[in-house]
Amino acid sequence: MKTYELSIKGKEYKIKVKSFSLDSAELEIDGESIKIDVKSTGDDLIGKGAPRALPTHGSSPARAAPKAASKPSAAPAAPSGDGSPVTAPIPGAIMEVFVKVGDDIRAGSPVLKMEAMKMENVINAHVDGKILSIAVNAGDAVSQGEELATIG
Repeated sequence: MKTYELSIKGKEYKIKVKSFSLDSAELEIDGESIKIDVKSTGDDLIGKGAPRALPTHGSSPARAAPKAASKPSAAPAAPSGDGSPVTAPIPGAIMEVFVKVGDDIRAGSPVLKMEAMKMENVINAHVDGKILSIAVNAGDAVSQGEELATIG
């Protein structure tokens, strides 16, 4: 069971995560058990798009229908950013920010590094563009789906 000590608007909380899944969580906050519904609202790491279904225990992933044959073409260019947010894929803590406002960036380039569940995760840009804003600093705690930076 993971335990956290959080300060929210100056008030201290002791939180124990009893269980956490894609659709629910059970927490103990200051000794009181609470069950909550979980819904993902943030973008995934590869940009905005329809979420992919995750296989459930004991099932195999569905196969996509084959696409109609088409003429070979050059690899598609990464879409250019137009105020596209880079969001936290999971809750964690920002360890290092690799970019600054005004930097040009290409899709796949590292934006920042965060620690989540005792693992370091590099968060990459999902579009080409320029860093318009950075909403976090090293040491900040972030929630899943929280905007970290904006590429435009």
